[in-house]
Amino acid sequence: MRLVTVGIALSGIAGCGKYYWSKPDATINEFYRDSQECAQKFSTTSVTSVGIGLDEEAYRNCLRARGYARQQHTEPPAGWYRGIE
Repeated sequence: MRLVTVGIALSGIAGCGKYYWSKPDATINEFYRDSQECAQKFSTTSVTSVGIGLDEEAYRNCLRARGYARQQHTEPPAGWYRGIE
C-alpha cells in the first residue's frame, strides 16, 4: 500500500512544472533568437501576441531541428530556457 501511495505522489509531482528548452552551449540570446525565428515562421499573427496564431507543433519541431531538447522542470536548471507555450 505504501508503494502505491509513493507512486501516486511521484506521478503528481512529475506532472508539475513548466517546459523548458536547452541546447548544448546555447546562450539565452541564441535561444531567444532561434525561438523568435521559429515563432515568426509558424505564426499567422505578430509574435508579440505571445502564442496567438502559433502552430505550436511546428514551432517545437523547428526548435528540435535546431538542436534543442524540451523537458519539464519545476525549476529551470542552468542552460534551460522558457519558450512560447
